Amino acid sequence: MDTEHWKPIPGHDGYEASSLGRIRSKRKVLADAAGPRGHRKIALGSKCQGLVHTFVALAFYGQKPDGMCVAHKNGNPGDNRVENIQYTTFVGNMLHRRFHGQDPCPVLRISDSGVPRILETRRGKMAFGEVHGMCTASEAQARMVHELLAEGLSRREIVKRVGMDYQWVSNVAAGRRWRHVHPDLSIRR
Repeated sequence: MDTEHWKPIPGHDGYEASSLGRIRSKRKVLADAAGPRGHRKIALGSKCQGLVHTFVALAFYGQKPDGMCVAHKNGNPGDNRVENIQYTTFVGNMLHRRFHGQDPCPVLRISDSGVPRILETRRGKMAFGEVHGMCTASEAQARMVHELLAEGLSRREIVKRVGMDYQWVSNVAAGRRWRHVHPDLSIRR
């Protein structure tokens, strides 16, 4: 079990945040309540209300840098442990929310005329690989690129065998595309 550490919340005298995501005053641990989108909200006295993760980040990471927001690493907005929160950009937070299935993701398809179109939005994890609506290759082709590279073939020879263009083969080999099938686990998502 994790040891709980308490730190004062800057700008809020008499209140502390814990490494386990709890807030206390000098007298007691405060009760939090359900807030927007599953976040936990809390009142520090009668004049200051806020979200628990914001106070925990303030206590442990300092003042929020301009243009940044607090994100939950595991996608669970109710998990306010210090190791689960971080400062990130707003764009990074939105991408993170989509990856964890919290925001609607556009479902893209290529129309008959060859133009990508957003057909609908749906909740769910970000689509990648063959289930992505704009996918033009198969997982087998991506795995074949790595197998042929391991055998020592050049990228130009792999292009001929796989039937894709040179840029696609280079992106797969470098882990910029189809990274979830890359043999180097440190590159995978």
